Amino acid sequence: MKTVLLTGFERFGAYDCNPTEDLVCSLDKTELGGWHIQSMVLPIDIFPHRIGTDYGDSIVQHAIAHDVGAIVSFGLASDIQGFRMEKRAKNWIYNEKYCDPEDNHRVIDSRYPKRGKIEVPVTRINVPHMHKEFSERSVPFEEEISQNANTYCCNAIMFLTLQALKAHRSAIPYFFFHIPCTAASVKSVVDFDPKKKLISQEKLVSGTQIILDSIN
Repeated sequence: MKTVLLTGFERFGAYDCNPTEDLVCSLDKTELGGWHIQSMVLPIDIFPHRIGTDYGDSIVQHAIAHDVGAIVSFGLASDIQGFRMEKRAKNWIYNEKYCDPEDNHRVIDSRYPKRGKIEVPVTRINVPHMHKEFSERSVPFEEEISQNANTYCCNAIMFLTLQALKAHRSAIPYFFFHIPCTAASVKSVVDFDPKKKLISQEKLVSGTQIILDSIN
């Protein structure tokens, strides 16, 4: 059976929990869609200049050591309608709300061009099949593949992981998906916009299975 590595992030800000952490932890060491799942939860503060650790390289080294057949990372975005696939990451950090001032307006990795972009090869996933399954199973999703993962930790882990795969000359397919909030994650967030989309844990698991079923 193939093995997939799922990554999520720890809780941050005013959220009661991070649904990406809940998702990957609930699936750790289980089987889904013909894959054996390993999970990794990352801190929000993943910028190498601050902590001296390249989490992208850590992810890729783990994947190579454990003969992982694919890597799928999840991040939280409260303003989306459902699963959203990200295609492009850039070498830049900026987030007024969550970054310390000294972290803003910086490159993620000084070895690469400022604001340089790197893209996820989407040929390793059957996007039409994935969208068809999302629709038929009533799992909320955004049909358009996003070209902008913003410039906080989600963008950073995309950039670092893609660069690490390149550095290790690894052909392991990598994908990044943003997911909306769950009810549990905003239970005590008094200023959460009620117009924003929430997703259930059941739909998160179902959507993850669809993604895994769609990987070539």
